[in-house]
Amino acid sequence: MTEPVFAADPTRLLIAAGAGILLLLLLIIKFKVYPVLALVISALFIGLGAGMPVPDLVNTVEKGAGETLQGIVLLIGIGSLFGGILEVSGGAQCVAQTLVNKLGERLPYSIR
Repeated sequence: MTEPVFAADPTRLLIAAGAGILLLLLLIIKFKVYPVLALVISALFIGLGAGMPVPDLVNTVEKGAGETLQGIVLLIGIGSLFGGILEVSGGAQCVAQTLVNKLGERLPYSIR
């Protein structure tokens, strides 16, 4: 026997998604919340706004986050390893100095 799947009203889902995206941007830009935490908060907000039952919502967010992390954990680990090697060997300083020499100290569209 298959489990019932939650289906939201399309209009309600679009409104919840739009509000969730605005919440995500507000949390990151205005309140400087760590992006991963802001993403989880926004996902919970969208699920609640769409009318999803809380137990289903928690399971869905947990499963989605787990599958995402499962797919990128090796990439993050290898990137951290290479970053540590570059820092210890002095390679990061060399790369930074080369970029400054080529592009100048101030990029035209840098964030202040």
